Amino acid sequence: MLGFTTVPNGADGAPAAAGPASAGRPVAIRVTWGGGKARAWSGTIHVPAIEDAGEPAAALEWRTLSMEADAAATLRDIDGGIEVMASRPHGGGGVEITVPAWRGRRCDVRLVPDGDERAAVTVACVLDDVVATPLQQPLDRDGNRITIKAAPGDSLRVRTTAVGGAAGAPPTALFRPGDIVRVAVAPLLPRRAAAQGGVELRLKLKAAADAEPILSQALPLVERPAPDADRSGQGRLEEYEAVAFDVPLPAREGAYDIDLEAVE
Repeated sequence: MLGFTTVPNGADGAPAAAGPASAGRPVAIRVTWGGGKARAWSGTIHVPAIEDAGEPAAALEWRTLSMEADAAATLRDIDGGIEVMASRPHGGGGVEITVPAWRGRRCDVRLVPDGDERAAVTVACVLDDVVATPLQQPLDRDGNRITIKAAPGDSLRVRTTAVGGAAGAPPTALFRPGDIVRVAVAPLLPRRAAAQGGVELRLKLKAAADAEPILSQALPLVERPAPDADRSGQGRLEEYEAVAFDVPLPAREGAYDIDLEAVE
């Protein structure tokens, strides 16, 4: 669900947001750990090719998910990956990683609690798998666990812009009453059986989450051809061509929600 607020003319909008790239969309995954006894975690996170030939990996694009005051000092870029290096016990930690060329890649995580190499845990998973189905497993007997999954909302990646003007904004930004908002969506959904019918993306504009829709639109989704290296059909994800809705906002100022749903 997206949230929009309309404001009087003269209020500034946010910087323009680019639409989905024509070369294919990235995926964003979240790797989180902890939840039990506080520990000083160290280790590494890499996203290599499944058939890793030992070639140098490109630096990862990532951000920390931790709310700890010293979170920025517990993670750093290293050799095409991320190093975890907490200097004191924490309740947990996490990163969100954006992977542009995600097909044929895996996520390798190694975590060591309190510098005890004997208790180190290594987790390896294919991105295609964890984006479709989250992975979670224990790290110790004290309630700590690791979770690797798609970032919230990443299956329907959204960019918004004001139609007819240079101003654009990310979700939950300000628009003016009567603006037409272009909602561009790049879907990445679980692969369906070949015999199943088409997929439709439905949009509803509401004045509140539980209110009746002010406006409804629907567009059919078209499967995006897979790259040559991924034509086996064995992957668990199906990428679709980006679609765009032009949504006229009400003339009355207020906060509005947009619901998106993919329906077979």
